[in-house]
Amino acid sequence: MTVDYQSREVEARPLSPRQLQLYKYIRRYIERRGVAPTLAEMATHLNVTSSGTVHEYLSALEWKGVIERIPLATRGIVVTGGCPYCGAA
Repeated sequence: MTVDYQSREVEARPLSPRQLQLYKYIRRYIERRGVAPTLAEMATHLNVTSSGTVHEYLSALEWKGVIERIPLATRGIVVTGGCPYCGAA
C-alpha cells in the first residue's frame, strides 16, 4: 500500500489503529527508557518483519505532526508533545 504523504487529506485524518498503536508504544518507551525504540523493536512490537512497514508508519506519524525524526540519528524519534488524533492516548 502506497500512501501519498503530500496530500493534505492524509494530514486531516485521524491515526489508523496501527499508527495509534505505534505512537503509544513509542511514547511509553521513551517515558520509561529515555530513548526511542529501534526499528527492530518497533517491528517486533507490531509483529511485522519488514522495516519498510515501520518506516511507512513513522512517515505517517511524522506527517501528522505527532512525532519528529532526527535524520541520521540512532533512535532519532521525538514525540512532539501532543496527539490531537489520539483522544486521551
